[in-house]
Amino acid sequence: MSLLEKLVANPKYASLRFVWLDGIKHAGFKSSFFTADGCPQLIAYQKKSMRVRYFKSGFEEGLLTEFADTVLTGKGRTAALDADPQFPKDTKKEL
Repeated sequence: MSLLEKLVANPKYASLRFVWLDGIKHAGFKSSFFTADGCPQLIAYQKKSMRVRYFKSGFEEGLLTEFADTVLTGKGRTAALDADPQFPKDTKKEL
């Protein structure tokens, strides 16, 4: 979590929202974010464009920064969302 908090604190990534989902606890988000069941996942979410990109790598600072940079530049594969996901209050945490 400390690596994610550092990433979120960087003003360069202010337009991105990072969503950390526990595949077991947050199974209800599977339909909103097209996620897998049963495993933790990190998603970068751009509300303005209604697009998401999934992080598929090791949790190291350099890899997380590279991921966020590719999302900002529009590189890589993203998925379009049909609607703005509604997060239950008990699952939302501002970092």
